[in-house]
Amino acid sequence: MGKSYDNDFKDAFPGKGRLKLQDENIHHLKREIERVRRECDILKKLWPSSIGAAQVFGFIDEHLTRWTVKGMCRVFSVSRSGYYAWRSRSE
Repeated sequence: MGKSYDNDFKDAFPGKGRLKLQDENIHHLKREIERVRRECDILKKLWPSSIGAAQVFGFIDEHLTRWTVKGMCRVFSVSRSGYYAWRSRSE
């Protein structure tokens, strides 16, 4: 049982060798993901290593309404459990 190309054939190459709209959208999304990953890597490299965990956790605490704890911890390479432990100690 092979793949059926009947449905894909009409839209396979609209114009001069262009991708189908769905494939084009996937291509653009993959490029966007790669750009965001590079920007995140830049942020991680520029983040001063002299800044302590307490300062990072303080930043996370101040920006809870804008970004998720999970996302900020991933960006700053700190653990969520470390953040929550810091938060419980600082209360």
